[in-house]
Amino acid sequence: MSNYKKPCFDDCEFEDECCEFEPKCHEFEPKCHRKCPRITVLEAVSLVPQVVAAGLAVPFDTNLVNLGNGIIHVAGGTDFNLVAPGVYRVTFTGSVTPVGTIAGVAIAVSGSIIPGTTVTETVIAATTAALATQAIVQVSPFISTVVTIVNPTAGTETFTNPNIIVEKIG
Repeated sequence: MSNYKKPCFDDCEFEDECCEFEPKCHEFEPKCHRKCPRITVLEAVSLVPQVVAAGLAVPFDTNLVNLGNGIIHVAGGTDFNLVAPGVYRVTFTGSVTPVGTIAGVAIAVSGSIIPGTTVTETVIAATTAALATQAIVQVSPFISTVVTIVNPTAGTETFTNPNIIVEKIG
């Protein structure tokens, strides 16, 4: 029996994962609880510079945040497997030093670069470019989707402090 005097509070079912629970009960409009959105997000970085050949994916050695159950990434790997259907936002930031003069980055889904996500910058040889790109990825039921961050240039690049955030937004 709860300490509340209104009877509808005694009949409420409390959700363990609900945020900021504040039961409200009125004579004409009884509301005993509300559901809160479940968060699904993964943030990964590389603590050491990663040398990536042309066309290959960037490895991320450390998972900083991993909440929910729709995104799978093994620390040290390149693949972010989106296994729960929905809409995801993928954001990349990092510093890129090319062997030549073109620094670049792109987001790929199942090995194909997503149009509009390739970002390149012409730099003086051996200097670094700060690059960022973002995409929205839709995952259909029963079809997992693999997201990677790739080097879209013709040369080798060194990625310093690469950071990826994958968050389910719908």
